[in-house]
Amino acid sequence: MFSATSTTDPATGGLVVTLVGDADMSAMPALDRATSLAAAQRPTVVVIDGHGLTFMASLAMGSLVALHNALHASGRRVVIAGPSRPILELIQRAKLDTLFPIYESTSLALAAFAPSTAAAKG
Repeated sequence: MFSATSTTDPATGGLVVTLVGDADMSAMPALDRATSLAAAQRPTVVVIDGHGLTFMASLAMGSLVALHNALHASGRRVVIAGPSRPILELIQRAKLDTLFPIYESTSLALAAFAPSTAAAKG
C-alpha cells in the first residue's frame, strides 16, 4: 500500500510531501498526482519526506526528477529528507543525490530554507 500526503510549512512556505510504502508501478497515479499538485502550488521548496518509503521504482525516481525540472526553472528546490538506508543507496546508485540535496530529517530540510537561515547565507 502506498500513500502520498502533503502539508505546508507556514514558517518557510515549503511543502512537505510524505511518501509511505512501496513507490512501485501501482503507486504511480498517486505519486504523479502528488507531484503535479506540488508543482502547481509553486512552493519555495518541496521536501520529499521519505522516512516511510520502503521501495522506489525507477518510474518513481522519474516522477521526482520531473518535479525537480518543473520547479528548478523558477528557482525553487526539491530535497529529500529522511530516506531509509536502502532508499538512500538506491538514490545514490542512480546519482540522484547530485540533483537532490539529502537531509537526515524533514525538520533539518525545512530549517535550511527558513527565512533567517536564508538571510544569513545571503
